[in-house]
Amino acid sequence: MSTTTYAGVEVRLNDEGFFEDPNVWTRDMAIEMAAADGIQELTPQHWIVLDFMRKEFFEKGTGPTV
Repeated sequence: MSTTTYAGVEVRLNDEGFFEDPNVWTRDMAIEMAAADGIQELTPQHWIVLDFMRKEFFEKGTGPTV
């Protein structure tokens, strides 16, 4: 397990790099993580996908499958 800081908040990550506690995620963190991957602006379409993925995870305990 490791830690990193996003938007000024220390976050614990599991061995695969996912948040140990997905409840600590914020939109400010998403913006910072996107920028680190070269995405300078999260568009409304990005937010639709992010919101859908989070909803699926919290309802089903996992992200959507292909």
